[in-house]
Formats: sequence, C-alpha cells, structure tokens
Amino acid sequence: MLRPKIYVDRFKSFRKLYGWDEGNAMPKLLKCSFCGKTIKPGTGIMYVKEDGTILYFCSSKCRKNSLKLRRNPAKLKWTEKYKRPSS
Repeated sequence: MLRPKIYVDRFKSFRKLYGWDEGNAMPKLLKCSFCGKTIKPGTGIMYVKEDGTILYFCSSKCRKNSLKLRRNPAKLKWTEKYKRPSS
C-alpha cells in the first residue's frame, strides 16, 4: 500500500522546519529569540504563537522575560542583543 501524498508532504515540511537536509544527520543550530545565544540540539523550548510565528528560547528565564514580563532584550545587559544607551 502506498503512503498518501499528504503524509509525505508533512514529513518534508517537518524536515525543513527543523533544518534536516537530505544527506545531513545533524539539525541546524538555532538562536534564542530573546537573548540571541545559540541553542544546543535537544535543548530549549519552541513556542508557537496563535498567529503562527515560531519563537525559540534557550531557557525558562528567556521565555518568561519575553512572554510573561514583556521585557525588551536590548535593555538587559545579560543578553547578546543589548544596546548601550548613547551618552
């Protein structure tokens, strides 16, 4: 019995979403949507909003600062996205 085309297309989109190439066995390294640090494979949180945007977080600290506390990463010194105020 042949697999339905829908199943094959979903599998291809799954591979594309997680960065798996045809001959590559390792997924691509992702960056945290809040702090900008690289996320090691097998760790972190993928958060999907209601509008379909995908956010990746390296820790619960980043997730809570972004979603719950609504903080700006450019104003926090511990993030890689920090911008110094001009003085």
